Amino acid sequence: MKTLLILLVCGLITHTTEDEICNQPTYSQNLAQFAKACMSSTYDVVPSPGPDRGVDGITDTNHTLFPCSVTNLEYQSYFQVDLELSYVVGRVVIFNRRDCCWNWLEGAKILVGDEPGFNNPVCATIRNCSKSRPMMEFNCNGMQGRYVTIVHFNSSGIIAVCEMQVYQHNVMEQRQLL
Repeated sequence: MKTLLILLVCGLITHTTEDEICNQPTYSQNLAQFAKACMSSTYDVVPSPGPDRGVDGITDTNHTLFPCSVTNLEYQSYFQVDLELSYVVGRVVIFNRRDCCWNWLEGAKILVGDEPGFNNPVCATIRNCSKSRPMMEFNCNGMQGRYVTIVHFNSSGIIAVCEMQVYQHNVMEQRQLL
């Protein structure tokens, strides 16, 4: 009993009402972290910039210190994450390289859908890549999908992704933004 009294006095235990619990903000988890990822090719350099680097939870944008996922220069290069289940996707966050090459993602499309490959609807086109803005956030407005893909659709390019984060659509978040 003395321990409980000390914890209450020190503020380590608080009384929470039902209204306070219901009014807490909800945060969704990153669905892409440690998910299965693949890409069209892997740039040949050590350490390997394979697909797992883009979903490892490391958001540092210096490829020299923390390798990013990097493809070769090729037609329709892509980086794809398999969420394993279909989700209503609210937003996709991309951490682009900042040490160099930040323009490699310029013009690439973000696709969200239930088919592997490039037959899914476009969530966004990546524009205005810059060294000063390595984190880019795209609103997918509740698109349904298991696969989230970044692709240089019908063109050649290199895809370099230091981290991709995918968040489920949150109706409460959307109401607060309105």
